[in-house]
Amino acid sequence: MKGIRRVLRLGGVRQGVDEELAYHFDSTVAELMARGLTREAAEAEARRRFGDVTRYRSELESIDRGTAARRRWSDRLDIARQSVRYAVRSLTRSPGLTAGVILAFALGIGANLTMYGIVDRLLLRPPDHIADADDVRRIYVSEYVPYMQERFTGATLSYPDYRQLRTVPAFADVAAWARRSVMVGSGLGATEKDVVYATGNFFPLLGVEPALGRFYTEAEDRIGGPRQVVLGWTEWQREYAGAADVIGRTIDFGYGAYEVIGVAPRNFTGVDLMDIALWLPFHAAGGDVRGTEWLEHRGTQFFETVARLAPGATEGEAAAAATAAWIAGREGSEFANSEGDAEVQLTSVLSARGPDAPPETVVARLLLIVSAIVLLIAAVNVANLLLARSMKQRRETSVRLALGISRRRLIGQIMLEGMILACAGGATAVLLAAWSRDLVGGILLPNVAWSDAANGRIIAAAAVLSLVAGAAASLIPALQAARGTVSDTLRQAGAGGVTVRAARFRAGLSLVQTALSVLLLIGAGLFVRSLDRVRATDLGFDPDNLIYATPRTTTDGMSPEEMRLVMERGRDALLRVPGVRAVGATHSLPFHSFRTTRLVAEGVDSIPIPQSGGPYVYEVTSGFLEAMDLAVIAGRGITDRDAGASQPVVLINRSMAAALWPGQSALGRCLYIGVGPDRGPQTRCSEIVGVVEDSRRQEVENVTTFQYYVPLAQEQMNGTARLFVIRAADESPATMQAIRRTLLDLDPRIRYVDAEPMMNRIDPSTRSWQLGAAVFSIFGLLALVVSAIGLYSVLAFDVAQRTREIGVRSALGATSREVIRLVVGNALRITAVGVAVGVLGALALAGRIEPLLFEIPPRDPLTFVAVVVTLHVVAAIASTVPAWRASRVDPNVALRSDG
Repeated sequence: MKGIRRVLRLGGVRQGVDEELAYHFDSTVAELMARGLTREAAEAEARRRFGDVTRYRSELESIDRGTAARRRWSDRLDIARQSVRYAVRSLTRSPGLTAGVILAFALGIGANLTMYGIVDRLLLRPPDHIADADDVRRIYVSEYVPYMQERFTGATLSYPDYRQLRTVPAFADVAAWARRSVMVGSGLGATEKDVVYATGNFFPLLGVEPALGRFYTEAEDRIGGPRQVVLGWTEWQREYAGAADVIGRTIDFGYGAYEVIGVAPRNFTGVDLMDIALWLPFHAAGGDVRGTEWLEHRGTQFFETVARLAPGATEGEAAAAATAAWIAGREGSEFANSEGDAEVQLTSVLSARGPDAPPETVVARLLLIVSAIVLLIAAVNVANLLLARSMKQRRETSVRLALGISRRRLIGQIMLEGMILACAGGATAVLLAAWSRDLVGGILLPNVAWSDAANGRIIAAAAVLSLVAGAAASLIPALQAARGTVSDTLRQAGAGGVTVRAARFRAGLSLVQTALSVLLLIGAGLFVRSLDRVRATDLGFDPDNLIYATPRTTTDGMSPEEMRLVMERGRDALLRVPGVRAVGATHSLPFHSFRTTRLVAEGVDSIPIPQSGGPYVYEVTSGFLEAMDLAVIAGRGITDRDAGASQPVVLINRSMAAALWPGQSALGRCLYIGVGPDRGPQTRCSEIVGVVEDSRRQEVENVTTFQYYVPLAQEQMNGTARLFVIRAADESPATMQAIRRTLLDLDPRIRYVDAEPMMNRIDPSTRSWQLGAAVFSIFGLLALVVSAIGLYSVLAFDVAQRTREIGVRSALGATSREVIRLVVGNALRITAVGVAVGVLGALALAGRIEPLLFEIPPRDPLTFVAVVVTLHVVAAIASTVPAWRASRVDPNVALRSDG
């Protein structure tokens, strides 16, 4: 149609030009004939004088088209200005409704912007300052580990593997990094900093430029190279107030003075999304911290790698070449892939899109859908309010139609008002989202560095959502207002503007709100109950008032024997700290670190490994089980008598005992730790002297894990204790400070003590349920409030429109109680239908949410019943005021009214 109109307009312009040219031609011919020329001669002379008529016509047409276009746009702008002015005047006549609609839009759009900001950071937007991020890939290796009977996909590699990958032609370059914590300062005043050890080619590979100074180069990053450090932007601002003369200052981590040579740009986090305080040269600093053995040992895997694809190389080609190189590099070594199934995988630079994606990622995706439901509820609510408003304005609408306003203009005017309201709500939502994203993200995803570089994307998303929500919410009221003939409209206006169809439609919108609210509230209930179950899970040990502490030494350090003596003195000293009840030392700890080794059990052909892998070994001292509150269910625990010269002993957990010797006692049997009995006389029988309760290893989920415990003094694993586990009366700052001071006093070479409550290690594993429970609850509560407001508005409007009817009922003898029952019953009927629809939807979607729950069925009857009852109670409360007003209607006044 636009094309036809354009042709018609062009035809009109051309006709005008032709008529003008014909007029001037005929006038010239007439003038020449008046001078005595014949018509033929006059026309020939006129054509000669006119010259290229086609060009004149084209120029005139162009001028006329431009003039017409400017006139049309001017008219449109005038109409737009008038429409906006009229819309604003119309909206200001109902300030309460306008404020309510803006608030509903602000909450709905704000919820979406909050979740979009989180999902955008985790899944959509690459870390800031990475140039051509589509060409950058994280590197993972997936292979089957025979002695653990489990396939692992991990990102940590050894240094020889890294060197091998750098030879792959499909990679333009490969860089390595490792994220760690270091202490700056010493003693009780030491501060822990997040640092990254990055190779010298790390920054050029990502394409990042320093904000101040420079980055260290690949030539400088070598074993024995200069000690240099690059400050993170936040660290520069926080510790040095952004001083430009920070370059040249030094920082001492206990490994000598490192010179500050540069500052990373603002919001630069590397390829992870953490705020990094310091960037250290991989080889130079790594040599200080870990020595040089890791340079040649493939078993030392502590860093991750990132690669940039070579020009023209595809991801598939690069992965295949990297796999071949990785296998060839390990061939002939003890770490060769015996199963021949090793595979190098290249994934997005965003870790949340790779195989190591945290569970919060899945929950964040779900919550994005949930926030969209909140916006839908808000839009339905707004549509309901605007529909009520349009019915009240029916008389005004009928007059405008009678005066000749087109229905198209009327629809556009109502939709314009809706979009103005939505844009006002969207502007408010941007402010809400900036606050709530930092709040939600800071509490539930504390390790993520939120970037203000996404503000432009948030504002663009707000604009799109505002326009879409405004158009969607106002479309139905606009169409409803433009329905029927002028006489019909006038007649309806005389009857109060309410039609049966419109009333049913409004009730239907309330029903939709209720149904959607049911979905959110059931989701909230399921996540809250899951979180309760998680927190009530028996971990096998008591994490409350359990503290772990690690003494860190200076660079000259201690020999293993010196460290052993320090740990022994530390146990005795900690037991004298007020409030400390039990202390043990260990090499590894649940939710902290673990070890595995080859294991053979007496009389058992092969150990049936559970899906969770293992068995996992903990080397501990006496006092460990008491500090952990880990119950011994058979035999005895580990005592100080289990020394190096005595019979090697071992404790196994309940699941391992049941799997190896079902229905029999495990006590007195042998485990051969490290190698099998056929591998030499150095392998001794470790007698099982006790069976302990199962405990969680790294997850709170109910995962069966085989675990066993050996005395640290018997050195069956060649481990040196570095960790204390302490059972205290509380985890107060005073207790933590006393523990740190006690361990610092043990030896002047202890530079600082890392001491934290055990719950700090466990909380991250429950974060997905915390995230789901918190945000679902917020959104569910929000939906409940919006639905209650929507239901209230429907009932209040219904009562106002039915005043005459109610007056007649009262005049005929209806009591106040019966009138109240009429209004409340209407509310409960609408709610009951909406709840039924919502429950059916929740039952249908149960399978989608089941993997995210913990020990709660997705069709949990208690949750469903609680939500049904809650919504009916809220409906009854929402109907209270309209019902009370209805019961106060005076029959005489109502009958005299024209309503």
